[in-house]
Amino acid sequence: MKKYRIGELAKEMGVSHEYIKYYEKNNVIQCERDAESKYRYFSFADAGKVADAKRFRNLGFTVKEVKSFIWDYSLDTSLELFKQKIVELSEETFKQNERIKYMNNVLNCFPSGRFIDNQWYIIEQEEYYFFPHTKQNSFFLNENDSIRVQKWIDEQPLTSKTLEIPLGEDASFMDYEYLYGFMAEKDVADMLKLDTDKPAVRVERGRCFLYFFEARTPDGYCGNHVPPAVPYLDKPIAVMKQCGLVPRTSTGYCKVIHRARGDEEGLHYYAFYIPVV
Repeated sequence: MKKYRIGELAKEMGVSHEYIKYYEKNNVIQCERDAESKYRYFSFADAGKVADAKRFRNLGFTVKEVKSFIWDYSLDTSLELFKQKIVELSEETFKQNERIKYMNNVLNCFPSGRFIDNQWYIIEQEEYYFFPHTKQNSFFLNENDSIRVQKWIDEQPLTSKTLEIPLGEDASFMDYEYLYGFMAEKDVADMLKLDTDKPAVRVERGRCFLYFFEARTPDGYCGNHVPPAVPYLDKPIAVMKQCGLVPRTSTGYCKVIHRARGDEEGLHYYAFYIPVV
């Protein structure tokens, strides 16, 4: 049977010299060495291993798994690994689709490059969760909850930076101890396997008042730790009263859509989510 040097095999298979060396180093492909010249020689059968390695790697398997597919795994083991990989790829596809959805949603908030400031809608909001991690200007979670919130932070932007806001006639917007955290709809939380036990808060599916607004803050502004969104609460509350809308929860949520820089000022783009009866 004809033997091929590494460059010849690489050329015939449409891969690089380094590609062959990499899989040889990881024992996926095994060469023969000439005792005198030290040249590597590969058989025609190694061409199939090159193709198999590319196939399994493109499916997302590790080099170690690729080696075992080619040399060790039984049919039953291979099929079981395929089932596991389908679950993994399905989750990753879900995440990628949600990331695309997130960016499209941001773009939709800026038709013709301008924000949809002061626009509002009544929507049917799916069930969602809010996981707080900061109170006003300090952290308040215990050690276990701090570990749990790491997953929520890691999955941004599938989880959205969000501020809790008080509702009701006796709400004192400026003195309230605001909670910052992350929001995720139920289907996202379920797919990501987020921990939704307390301190996470569940908001049931139902009608929701959605109000978009832009806040501007000069450089160096701290506002006595009052969130930039708070001074803008009066507008959506006034619209709700005018429309006869009644909150069905004691708190609502303000989601961060985007932040950018202006001329010596910060530009903050938000949306209030207020569950209504």
